[in-house]
Amino acid sequence: MFRKCLLFCFAVWWAGVLLGQADCSFGLRVQSTAAQPDDMVTLPVTAHNFTEVIGLQYNHSWDPTQLQFLGVTYNPQVPWILENHFNLTPEVVAGGHLNFAFLDNTLQGVTLPDDQPLYSLRFIYLGGDAVVTTDGSQVPIEIIVDDDEALGEYYFLHAHVNPGLQEPPQILAAIAPQACNNPNLGQIELSMSGVMPFSYQ
Repeated sequence: MFRKCLLFCFAVWWAGVLLGQADCSFGLRVQSTAAQPDDMVTLPVTAHNFTEVIGLQYNHSWDPTQLQFLGVTYNPQVPWILENHFNLTPEVVAGGHLNFAFLDNTLQGVTLPDDQPLYSLRFIYLGGDAVVTTDGSQVPIEIIVDDDEALGEYYFLHAHVNPGLQEPPQILAAIAPQACNNPNLGQIELSMSGVMPFSYQ
C-alpha cells in the first residue's frame, strides 16, 4: 500500500514538472488585428515568461508599402521602457525597421507577469496582408537573464494586419531544450488557432 502511495505521489510530482516545462520558454508576441486601408492600428507587444531579464535586444520589421509607422505607445506599468530604448531615426523606420535595446542598469533583472504589454506599435494600415515581425535582421538578438546567461530558447510571434482577419491568430509555443545527456530530446511544440494565415519564426 505504501509503495502504491509513493508511486502515485511521484506520478503527480512528475506531471507537475512536465506541465511546468511545457510553458517555460521566453516569448514575445505582436498582436494581430483586422483593419481597412487608412485605418490607424495599435499592436501591443506582450511577453511570456519575462523572468529576471537584464538585457534584451531585437528589431521589428514590416513592409513600408503596407504599413506607415506612426510611433510607439509606452505602458506606464512598464516605466523602464522609454523612448531612448528604440532607434527612432526617420531613415530607419521609413525603411520598415524599429530596433530595440534594453539594459537593466541595476543588474538585478526585471520580471513581468505573462501577457503584460511592454509597449504598443502604431501604424497607418495601407493595404495587403501586412506582417510585423520580431527578428534579428538589423541587430543581433540578445536575451540576458539574471545569472548572466544568454537564453537560447525563445520564440517570437508575428502580427498580421489585413481586412479579412476576423479573429486574431493565437499561436502558443513551448520549447523543451536539449537534455544534457541526450541532445536528441529537444523539441518545439506549436498550438495554433484562429483565422489563417499564420506566420512564425
